[in-house]
Amino acid sequence: MSIRKAPYLCALLLVANSLAENTAPSTQPKFTDVLSRAELQYPVSVVAANSDDLLDGFAASYFDLSDDLLMQFEIAGSSNRCELRQLETSGELSAWDCTGSTPQVATATIAIPDQAEGIEEVTVMQIHDTLSSPALRISWVSSVTIDGVTSENVVIATIREGLESDSATVKTVLKAHTTESTDFGITAENGEVTITVDGTTMLDKASISAYSKSTCYFKAGAYNNHPTDDDAVARTTFLELEW
Repeated sequence: MSIRKAPYLCALLLVANSLAENTAPSTQPKFTDVLSRAELQYPVSVVAANSDDLLDGFAASYFDLSDDLLMQFEIAGSSNRCELRQLETSGELSAWDCTGSTPQVATATIAIPDQAEGIEEVTVMQIHDTLSSPALRISWVSSVTIDGVTSENVVIATIREGLESDSATVKTVLKAHTTESTDFGITAENGEVTITVDGTTMLDKASISAYSKSTCYFKAGAYNNHPTDDDAVARTTFLELEW
């Protein structure tokens, strides 16, 4: 072996060892169905892994299985994301008709860890419009003020009332944050969205009718909203995810 090649091979070995430390979520059968109908987007809205990759053992420092067998998403940087976007069984991008009579449903059991200093809001589930902005986001926030009342360290729902990115939003506190697992359910139909938290309806038939002429889709994971430290890493963990 030439001396010149040695550093290059050492670098490859270091990368291989690093990758080997990450366990793929596909090693847990409970994630097989959702991974078979998903693509991973990271760190922006580009495909880091398609469904075949995910089923074939894809893992990385930002997407892997935690020691307690949870599907883990990590992301640093403002407006960056590590998220699974829903696909059809055919592999085509899945669309949510939020104004039709057929219910569009997603459920997840999520354990949101305590976040690093500098992380201010992490979106874990969202219905997003293909052209503009999210119709609905479920997020952990460090602090939020609603109707003059400030709540800290809570999980909220944010509904956007129009298609423009600067449209007014309506925020609702869903629960106080704990690191324990929480069941979330989202149902969209007839221009309305309902959210359940641990089986209790926390948002009942809220209007998203502004999206009647828009195509929406669903994604889940970790979206890093306006951190005060771009080097801080947002993290979420999922016990279950179904759509």
